[in-house]
Amino acid sequence: MNAVPTSLSSPRTTRIIFWVGVALLIAALVVFIIKKSQHNSAPATSKSSAADVLNAKKLIQHPKRQAPVTTSASWAKVPASAKLAVRNFIIDGAGERNLAAAWRYTHPSLRQGFTFKQWVHGNTLPFQVFPEMNFKVPMSFSLAQWNGHDLLAEVGVASKYKTGRGGYVFDVGATKVGKRWLVNYWFPKYTPPVRATTGSFGSG
Repeated sequence: MNAVPTSLSSPRTTRIIFWVGVALLIAALVVFIIKKSQHNSAPATSKSSAADVLNAKKLIQHPKRQAPVTTSASWAKVPASAKLAVRNFIIDGAGERNLAAAWRYTHPSLRQGFTFKQWVHGNTLPFQVFPEMNFKVPMSFSLAQWNGHDLLAEVGVASKYKTGRGGYVFDVGATKVGKRWLVNYWFPKYTPPVRATTGSFGSG
């Protein structure tokens, strides 16, 4: 009758029970630490991601964020004829001030098969237009690539709207064909929001 209590109360059994308890306690602590670490790390990642998205949104949509207002020194080495072609295409073509005038400064690759009539009187254009361009504010240029026959630059243009983003940045490219310079690339860093009537962007 006393065999079981005696064996449980023996020094050897007591040591085994003690170390088993210690092992279980350590295991419980390890599990708790792992769970705590996972719980803390997940919200931190979410918070960081949310902050990144918010900062990116402010960078793009902040009402006071403007396009660059200074022209880089490297733009000075571009020939006057190339500058003229680029400026006229942007103002008359992208700004939709005079599509007929912009036609002569546009490379066939950018026309994408449009006839002159389609270009001037059609409902669409093969490039991103910017009818809200503010012609009173000087454009700014930053030369990205140049080899004497081809150029690629960033151009900052202002918006005539008093609310929303005050300026936008586009990439513009041009190539020399004979003695003339023709614009062969025009694309926004991101698509400007539509502020005019439906279909204004991309319409002629």
